[in-house]
Amino acid sequence: MIRSVVRYCRRGYSLPVRDQWLLVETVLLVVLVRAGLFVASYPSVRDGLDVACSVFDGAFTPACPRGRVPWAVERVASALPGTQSCLVRALVAETLLVRRGYPAALRFGVDHSDEEFVAHAWVESGSEVVVGGEVRPAFTRLR
Repeated sequence: MIRSVVRYCRRGYSLPVRDQWLLVETVLLVVLVRAGLFVASYPSVRDGLDVACSVFDGAFTPACPRGRVPWAVERVASALPGTQSCLVRALVAETLLVRRGYPAALRFGVDHSDEEFVAHAWVESGSEVVVGGEVRPAFTRLR
């Protein structure tokens, strides 16, 4: 595991500085959200993210194209263990987008058409799904 993270960090040095900062911010948010969801409820984590973003509003938030946020979330999630949760990815992506001034809406859906109950979280920016794109037509959107 440590080797994969080291290789991952080494690859980041060939990236532009704004992408490196975006990756650092994404790693910090992923760790914060994962730990938060482990010890607290979703509303508490959501409130904590809102407070943290208002305190650090504008700090270390270089402008970047909207498409770089999903890229950063997927890259970090593939390098860090325990980040396969769609809720973690969606919360981090929404936070990153909002901090950069892009419209973002966290959505939840359920699919109970099969015999099992499946839930999913994704982020929409405008009318486009930017993170959690595996939204099935059978999902009933809750929020």
